[in-house]
Amino acid sequence: MSDMQNIIESATALQANHNKLELVAMARALGWRGDHARAPMLQIALFVATRLASGERPQSATPDNRPAPQGAPEQQSTPQGAPEQQSTPQGAPEQSDAPQGAPEQQSTPQGAPEQSDAPQGAPEQSDAPQGAPEAGADDEYDRLVKAAGIVPHKMLEKAWRITAKAGLNLMLVGPAGSAKTYLAKQLAQLLAVPFGSISCTMGMSESQLTGWLMPKEDSSGFGYRPSPFVQCLQEPSVFLVDELDASDPNVLMALNSVLSNGFITIPHKLDEPTVFKHSNSIVVGAVNTMNGATNSYTARAALDGSTMDRFYTMTIDYDCQYEKTLFTMPDRKSRVRSTLWEKATTAVDQQTLDDLESWFFKLRQGAQNASLDRIVSSRLAQRLVAACLAGIPVEEVKADLLLSWSDDERMRAIGRA
Repeated sequence: MSDMQNIIESATALQANHNKLELVAMARALGWRGDHARAPMLQIALFVATRLASGERPQSATPDNRPAPQGAPEQQSTPQGAPEQQSTPQGAPEQSDAPQGAPEQQSTPQGAPEQSDAPQGAPEQSDAPQGAPEAGADDEYDRLVKAAGIVPHKMLEKAWRITAKAGLNLMLVGPAGSAKTYLAKQLAQLLAVPFGSISCTMGMSESQLTGWLMPKEDSSGFGYRPSPFVQCLQEPSVFLVDELDASDPNVLMALNSVLSNGFITIPHKLDEPTVFKHSNSIVVGAVNTMNGATNSYTARAALDGSTMDRFYTMTIDYDCQYEKTLFTMPDRKSRVRSTLWEKATTAVDQQTLDDLESWFFKLRQGAQNASLDRIVSSRLAQRLVAACLAGIPVEEVKADLLLSWSDDERMRAIGRA
């Protein structure tokens, strides 16, 4: 009983002094090869504490010269703010803050003490779904976060997968002050590319997107001066077209060619008027509404269907976990952390694509039969497949692509599918 109490005390100290990535590094150094990607922090800590009790020591260093708890192993260096890979549903309490004696999940890595009373439906670490990605096989995002040295927005990985991995134009939809601009800037930081932006208004002209024909300094005539948007298009970059729903819908037509075809023709650019979009140039839109003015956002216009058809829509809401940290005294460190977005755990196979194909054609036929004013185009099919292949969960992709549809429209088009 004394040994078990020592293990529990050691695990509690590990939890209090180390984040999940550090605990995973310890467990790996001690020989754990389990599916750690979904393991709660308590489970890893118990495994490490058990192996330490048997006299084993990992071969790694403590990060940031942080003093380790008594009996704790040294660890590998992890940058401040590195994200914790969580598998907790959004809004659920974090495993790392569970009180001593909280229920432990059933699946146990080889050599760890048996655990019981797992919540019904908790994932077993040894029984990953067939076709699920191997642990550590997709760590590109984590490497980018580490290199950028940022504390990532909870939706940053999803935005990265949609844009950098799937190659889609992204539209962020959310209320004022929900960090849409911040997320776009973090995406540029993550990719280590320039960031540009423009805030749209109803009086905005096309020239603010396409550039200007200006007098030359030597008064020998006129010359073309590119806009920040055109400059960003021609190099790896992230460009935010903010307040899309506050602009004149006709002005946004200037975007349509570059968003779908990869080029824009500028008539007043007399020398080589066609500008081609760089393959690593990312265009992000941001809106408060998609269907026009509301009581809260009165100066808004409904977005044109052809513009909407060129974007993958993604909801951004207020981060309640971040807001809770605002109510913490400055001299205290809050333990509240935002629940990170999670990628799909099952790889896409042909059966998945066959099901998506059936859903897509059912959606199109249903929209036509119900005479809905909605576009179900080949571009929607492209976004559907590309997002799923990039690791966005299938049902989440379907919900994102129908984000602007009302519940009644969804029911009339495709029922409860």
